[in-house]
Amino acid sequence: STAFETWRRYDANRQALVKAELQRIQTAPQLSRDLGEMVSRMLG
Repeated sequence: STAFETWRRYDANRQALVKAELQRIQTAPQLSRDLGEMVSRMLG
């Protein structure tokens, strides 16, 4: 997931977009445990 962890280096507008999508993914009903862990780590 290191390629996705660089999102915090983007400008504020892009960071907000990425964060919103990560939060959307995190609330998906059929989210796998592995992806849930990845998203949680990415959100910090």
